[in-house]
Amino acid sequence: RYWETVQRLRINQFYGAPTAIRLLMKYGDDWVSKYDRSSLKTLGTVGEPINHEAWQWYWEVVGEGRCTLVDTWWQTGKHCLDMCEYSE
Repeated sequence: RYWETVQRLRINQFYGAPTAIRLLMKYGDDWVSKYDRSSLKTLGTVGEPINHEAWQWYWEVVGEGRCTLVDTWWQTGKHCLDMCEYSE
């Protein structure tokens, strides 16, 4: 349902816990790849450090190797500031 929502609403930021990312990985790549995620610009994680395998999958499969990935472990209350877009 995540990826259908990203496609339908053209969501540009997606934030999740590493535990959830690892769970989503178990379902494989096909159910992610069938949806258009080209609107995504930033991927984020929060709550705990993300392991390398999950980071790689999140960046390559979900973010198609083009999204910025922000890992804000142990900063649960700070994530809203990290996800803001700033203009120069």
